[in-house]
Amino acid sequence: MNEQRAGCADLLRTVQQRVRPLYHIFGHIHEGYGQTTDGHTQYINASTCDGRYHPGQAPVVFDLPLREGVVVDKTVGADGDGLEAAAAAGSGDGGSESVGAGADAPKKHTK
Repeated sequence: MNEQRAGCADLLRTVQQRVRPLYHIFGHIHEGYGQTTDGHTQYINASTCDGRYHPGQAPVVFDLPLREGVVVDKTVGADGDGLEAAAAAGSGDGGSESVGAGADAPKKHTK
């Protein structure tokens, strides 16, 4: 990511001081393509266009680590259109909930 600052200073301050997410993903400032961190938040400018609006920058792909206790269940979606990943976490009463990521998401299933 280059050192040019063109984004909203108020948004950056809110992200760094109040929200403090693990990941902040954006892409409107085309010249800032790339990744950086402040030690807590990973900033990802995923703009596919360059400063001249030419779509020449590679897509950004990264894996999110699963939170402790989360299990990925890969099943065929209800509409039969392929694999659907759902994160399932136990509720402590012998049941669990999963949220589907299929084409008609969000879906919430209780088992």
